[in-house]
Amino acid sequence: MSSGQTPCRVCTFNVPSVNQVIKILEADNVVEVAIQVVTGPVILTGNFQFPNTANGSVPIASSPISLATGSAFVFGSPGAQAPIDNLTIDGTGGSVNIVMKM
Repeated sequence: MSSGQTPCRVCTFNVPSVNQVIKILEADNVVEVAIQVVTGPVILTGNFQFPNTANGSVPIASSPISLATGSAFVFGSPGAQAPIDNLTIDGTGGSVNIVMKM
C-alpha cells in the first residue's frame, strides 16, 4: 500500500582509483552524501566562496580537502528545495564508498 509520498531514493557505489571523479550538481537532486575512504587520499572540493563577514568580509575561496584512508564525511542539505550543488569527489588517488540520498 502506498503512502502517497515520494519514496526516498538512495544510490550506493564504490569509486575505485581509476581516474574517477564524481561531481554532484543541483540537477542531480542529492540531499545527503556519505563518504567512506577505503584507500586514500580522496579529494573533496566545493565551489562556494565563504563571505567571512566576521573578518571584514574578506572572502575565503573553497580549496581541496584531502581525506585519508579510513576517513568518513557526511554532508546534508536542508532538503529537496536546496539540493547539494558543485561538490566534487576525486577518487583518483584512492578508493571511496559513496552513499547518496536523493
